[in-house]
Amino acid sequence: MSPVNPGRNRVRHLLLLVVFASFAVSTACGGGGGGGGSSSNPLTASFASSNPNPVAGDVSLQAVSASAASFSVDVSFTDMNDVFAATLTMTYDPTAIRFDSHSFVNTFMTAGPTGGPTLLVSDDGAGTVRIAASRLAPDTGVNVAGTQAHVRLGFTARRAAANSPIAFAGNLEVCNSQPNGDAVCDLNGAILVNSFTGGAMNASN
Repeated sequence: MSPVNPGRNRVRHLLLLVVFASFAVSTACGGGGGGGGSSSNPLTASFASSNPNPVAGDVSLQAVSASAASFSVDVSFTDMNDVFAATLTMTYDPTAIRFDSHSFVNTFMTAGPTGGPTLLVSDDGAGTVRIAASRLAPDTGVNVAGTQAHVRLGFTARRAAANSPIAFAGNLEVCNSQPNGDAVCDLNGAILVNSFTGGAMNASN
């Protein structure tokens, strides 16, 4: 990546925060309310990736763990160079799944001296999750070797369901430089992504 003027970078960072703020419909996670089954007949949930063996350039959802009705998945990148920022949108069935949490735990986004990337995730409570994440200067993009987590997401099953999809939707962009005020990749442009693939939840009593 080419050097960035510090003053210009601060302006770009402020623009980025404004864009992310407008990008997030709501910073509250989940739609709230019920879910998880009754205590006498609890739900057990699991997640199956539709791309368990991703190849170079893939962005995929990968299962991390599951406990009773709750499960976590990683938005994962495979063999992709100079990843600096990404904006992603995902959809799910809100009658079957509740979105609970997001974090940078065990993800490549925190690598480097700053270790404090910007992450905004919003859930509209109606089945759409928007993710906007960017590393911060002086850190540069990360060369992702193999399959590594970009952001970790937590969900809970609301009811028994078979193959209830969690999928990527529009607004998919991965950048090797900080996005500008128009929420598009800046000087060096977008990184070519081979495919975006989700997966499905299975929950039973």
